Amino acid sequence: NLFNLDVIRHVVFEQAQFFSLPGYYNPQLLHAEDGCVYDDEDIEEFENIIQLSDSNIPSVIVSHGPPQGYHPQAIDYVPEVGNVGDRQINTLITKFQFPFGIFAHISEAGGKATDLNGLIMYEENKDLSSFYLNAGSIQPFPMLLNDGSTSTGLAAVVSFTKKKTAQFVFKRF
Repeated sequence: NLFNLDVIRHVVFEQAQFFSLPGYYNPQLLHAEDGCVYDDEDIEEFENIIQLSDSNIPSVIVSHGPPQGYHPQAIDYVPEVGNVGDRQINTLITKFQFPFGIFAHISEAGGKATDLNGLIMYEENKDLSSFYLNAGSIQPFPMLLNDGSTSTGLAAVVSFTKKKTAQFVFKRF
């Protein structure tokens, strides 16, 4: 199944449920004049949607931009700039206890999963009770990643289990 998470904001599967926050918080970092920026009203709507959650399965927050990390290995780190993620997403993750998050936008920080602060790096193919992942960019143009490797396209596959855990693997093209 394919879902447009800009339109369908809450998707429930047997082993996990996804809540989407479409757009990005910082209009200066959008690379399109008609890019989608979320505001306080969108955050409030997101919080209302969370009231639909099923507490028996893990919740996953999905957004284009990541939460703000506090370390150079975090999923929002841009060299010579620092951690550029959205602090409001950190608040949502903490307030609503999201154990998992899937993000992108900060392409150079792609291809990794960490704890919320970016202090702990997680390995692929391990059952984990929590992680926040930057899927990276699928674009085929060579890009230097923060770990020193070069990406010519990244994607992530995330699998959830009945034990309320998940694992991820990155596809590198």
